[in-house]
Amino acid sequence: MPTNPTRPEESFTDRVSNTFFEYLRDAIYKPSSARLNVDELPEEFRDLGEGLKFYCECVNEMRAFAEELARGNLNCVLPPTDNEISAPLKSLHASMKHLSWQAREVARGDYNQNVDFMGEFSDSFNQMVSQLKRNHELLMNEIREIKVQNDELNSVAYFDELTGLYNRSYGMYALKTWVDAGQAFVVCFVDMDNLKFVNDKFGHSEGDKYIIKIANCLRTFPGESVVCRLGGDEFLLLSTGMEIAEVEHVLSKMRSEIIRCYEIHEIPYYASLSYGVVKSRPGELSASELLSLADSRMYEFKRKHKMERK
Repeated sequence: MPTNPTRPEESFTDRVSNTFFEYLRDAIYKPSSARLNVDELPEEFRDLGEGLKFYCECVNEMRAFAEELARGNLNCVLPPTDNEISAPLKSLHASMKHLSWQAREVARGDYNQNVDFMGEFSDSFNQMVSQLKRNHELLMNEIREIKVQNDELNSVAYFDELTGLYNRSYGMYALKTWVDAGQAFVVCFVDMDNLKFVNDKFGHSEGDKYIIKIANCLRTFPGESVVCRLGGDEFLLLSTGMEIAEVEHVLSKMRSEIIRCYEIHEIPYYASLSYGVVKSRPGELSASELLSLADSRMYEFKRKHKMERK
């Protein structure tokens, strides 16, 4: 029996089908080389060819868009508005952009950010933010505690417990720092008169009151100054912006007021202070030399006024 010849319409359909199939295959696996010449199609298939080309263009646009999102590039170009199959990815892109903004706000310390539009991911994000907020609060509490402890340590390290003035450690530190910085300032070595007698005759409680009285007077020294209790009956005063004569005038007034105050209140001992003043100029004397010279001048002052004591 002779073989039936292939019908022309079947051969024609197969050719068109193969053309579309090859184009779709290339569009999926080799999009850069996918070609479909619509003009070469039979007229009745040209509309279908145009539709197929548009569909493949939309797929390729969506693919390129998805690759950019996969790389984390949220500033990429979006597919055209007529690309409807990319709509879900566009929605995801908008959500990721907003989520990225929220993450930056969290990084700036806004722990009230909340996500409610990304399903299971929202729960994870919100839990993370809540944990960060708790950790931040714990950290801030620890910082506050450390600050309190640090303030307490500074009080011990740099402040005199009895008077609240700076102590010897801080005074020596400030003196050396000012000298090393080349500042011009006045160094005052101040010594309380008669403290040993007060301690021996009236007790250390009265002696402490006397020390506090002198400390409170020195605390009122005008201008930019640092007042320290070196220990016992000795104080150090550092002052900028004043000359020796001005400093001596202030200390002389303080001394007179202390003497008069104790006389008015008939306190049964002589209360006063002695002082030595030195001007520090850049590059002249070291910290120890300044302190030694001020101490020497203080003893000169004390010997000169010794006859005033009662």
